[in-house]
Amino acid sequence: MSTAHIIELPAFVPIIRITQLVLSIVILGLAGNTINGLNGGTGLTLGLEPLAFMVFCVCFQPRRKCVWTLLINTYLLATLILIPVAYNMWVHLAVEAIAWIFWLSAWAATASWASTWSIYSDYTEIYSYWATAAAAAGMGTIMWIMYTVTLVFFCLKLYNQRFGSNPNAQAGGLEVAEMGGLEATEKVGESHPMGAVQQQQVVYPASDSAPTPVSTYAVSPPPQQWQQSPPPQQLY
Repeated sequence: MSTAHIIELPAFVPIIRITQLVLSIVILGLAGNTINGLNGGTGLTLGLEPLAFMVFCVCFQPRRKCVWTLLINTYLLATLILIPVAYNMWVHLAVEAIAWIFWLSAWAATASWASTWSIYSDYTEIYSYWATAAAAAGMGTIMWIMYTVTLVFFCLKLYNQRFGSNPNAQAGGLEVAEMGGLEATEKVGESHPMGAVQQQQVVYPASDSAPTPVSTYAVSPPPQQWQQSPPPQQLY
């Protein structure tokens, strides 16, 4: 099965993918615990939008952000290792870019929201929920950094493979070079015709190899000159 359409990434990228899967599960637990604790234990229902955005970029719909990460990372790992026929470089670029934007927005909003409630003492019950939110924001920052690394490497490899070392472009360049060489040779031949003729070797037969051909035509004798008769003698 051909894998020429797959962008070749460094060997550490699959390790980053697996780490992202593990961290997404941990963040899912931290964000879910914070939302359930504040909503059920304290009756707080306002201001939880950043936590909902941490689990997906939609308010009050928890457990979808990490599901998104689980889906895209599973797709990338499976298509690169198990089913390369399902791989598409532009889908890869799209999901990488979307995940990068999601995690940047999620950890920034959650960190800002958690810092607002940092004035509570650690002896209060509600403080533990803000601490888990801050931990989720910190791990979200790590996720964003890892997506930054993978996105940068992917863009560089995509550019090099598609535009930097394109075999079709190289073949086209060779064809153009060969055509240019042929045209130059033809021009030289046209400008120096005698030189082109001199390059051809002419082999002449040896003098002993065959007798000299004899002409079959009869040679007519040279024309005879008319003799003038002497004048007649006079009788006396």
